[in-house]
Amino acid sequence: MKTLVAFAKWADSGDVIAILPQEPTSEFDASLCYSYEHVGQSGSLRDTVYAQEMLPAAKNEYADLLNEMYKLGYLIPDETEIVPATPDLITKHHWFRYARIWQLKRELNKTVLVL
Repeated sequence: MKTLVAFAKWADSGDVIAILPQEPTSEFDASLCYSYEHVGQSGSLRDTVYAQEMLPAAKNEYADLLNEMYKLGYLIPDETEIVPATPDLITKHHWFRYARIWQLKRELNKTVLVL
């Protein structure tokens, strides 16, 4: 399965941000997804913040950020699919993140700690 990534920009500053809508950042809140930008690097992004404060970024605006993510190993070229930054981008992947959280919890529960 390919990693989905969309690129948007903050409406106030124009700074570009990469959004990975299917990657959760919290085991308790599926409304948060993984994001990455030049300043501050990686973090969480809430669906309401995205919908209210961001605009889609053009390819020439996000090219540097995409290359940075490839170089740092956040994304792998052949395993990445760039998707449009639509207003419902984060909310439409909510259940995928929720399922991913449960999958990760199940995997953690199977781990045996040896002290």
